[in-house]
Amino acid sequence: MSVESGIGWLPFALEAIDYQFVEGGGRRTRPEFDRLPSEYFTDRVFITFWFEQYPVRELVGPVIPVGSVMFETDFPHPTCLYGDVHERIAASFKGVADDIRRRLLWENAAALYRITAPD
Repeated sequence: MSVESGIGWLPFALEAIDYQFVEGGGRRTRPEFDRLPSEYFTDRVFITFWFEQYPVRELVGPVIPVGSVMFETDFPHPTCLYGDVHERIAASFKGVADDIRRRLLWENAAALYRITAPD
């Protein structure tokens, strides 16, 4: 779980670790790893965001796997969302499909923590 990190930096980091693994000899020296590091990331790591807008619209889905991302408020830190949370959510999710919005706001966390939605 990566919290309080945002998601905008993630595509570069995943590309960089894949590059280093391939070009640095990881395939040769670690043959037990049959997939790229970025592929292991998508199966095992969740990452959160709270204020970003561009990455949600442009990167979640085509670049960052939908199932790896969750929304947070970062409360009670100084940069948290507080008071205008619903407006900030609306801004971050403007133009995002309802099914992706639902996954990032609720379903991914519910699956991770094995909880069910209240009636």
